[in-house]
Amino acid sequence: MNASNWRAFGYWKSRFRRGLDVVRQTISGPTLCSDCFVDRGLTIEARKLGHSSRRPCPNCDSRAGAKLYLSDIEELARRYFVYGTRIRTEFGGAPSLQFNSWHYRKPEVSFPIWLQDDAQLIEDTLAVGLFHYGPPLWRLGEIEPLSELRDPASRSRAASALVSKFPRRLFATDSSFYRLRRGITEGRHSENLQYDAPPGGLGGDGRLDAPDFPVLYGSQDLEICVHECRITVTDECYLATLRADRDLHLLDLCANIDDDGKTPFESLYLAVQFIFAAEKHSYDITRAIAVAAKNAGLHGVIYPSYFSRLREERIPNLALFGHPLADGIVSVDCINRLTLETARYTVQLGPCLTQD
Repeated sequence: MNASNWRAFGYWKSRFRRGLDVVRQTISGPTLCSDCFVDRGLTIEARKLGHSSRRPCPNCDSRAGAKLYLSDIEELARRYFVYGTRIRTEFGGAPSLQFNSWHYRKPEVSFPIWLQDDAQLIEDTLAVGLFHYGPPLWRLGEIEPLSELRDPASRSRAASALVSKFPRRLFATDSSFYRLRRGITEGRHSENLQYDAPPGGLGGDGRLDAPDFPVLYGSQDLEICVHECRITVTDECYLATLRADRDLHLLDLCANIDDDGKTPFESLYLAVQFIFAAEKHSYDITRAIAVAAKNAGLHGVIYPSYFSRLREERIPNLALFGHPLADGIVSVDCINRLTLETARYTVQLGPCLTQD
């Protein structure tokens, strides 16, 4: 059996086992429910995962609580105690807690009084123990390519090497994208050049632009445009639909790359994801990448949105160098007034940990 067949066999074997587990759990019934917990955050997360049923909970006898099978409880533990304790570092981040069967009956984590019984219930139900997690250092940004980009002495060379590694993407003629602006002077909303990159000296505070390096930012995702501009209900906003008047050659920083190191400690792809998810302290690095891309003859870059982690799919942003509208590289298809109508948030809850 060749490697491809082995992978297919492993995939279907795994699906069969998951299906069998679902059947077993359905037959045996739920183990806990959302009403078993005292901590309000844990209750809310349990309701997201639980199933509607009027049968009594075998643990607390509640009929109203969302019923939880073992697989749901494991996912609840992962979401609440692992994802819910993630700490962001300067680049990257990692959860404070983890759990496994090795730590069962070995109490290690101190919880607030309102969470102690809930945590014990989950540990006993799953036969696991919660423990303080010491993550591998690459999760905290200790990645070789990132270290080279952070060092001003090697940054320019590392940025040029990065540009040579990532693929090019053709943004074909007639492809369109959005450009959102607010704060346009009254009466000038319909002027095409209002949607170009800022004139020299007026920009320079963005992720890729500098006072002497203008950049036009946009996206093919309207919702991401709204997020990136941080608009409020009272803002007067206008949305331009821009169209490429010629083929544009862009650096695709959202793409996977070949030969990306043998371990995460050497991964250029991970370094780029951490850089574009970071705050303003990363801007010297991202601007160096933009300059290197322009020096390589590219029209711009496709890069991961800062808000990608809030969406399930990878969201690309678009940045074109110079003044593409004034230079005739792109043109305005239409301009629309945009009003923020609703805002909806989904949240991840986690424990408030005490100091040991």
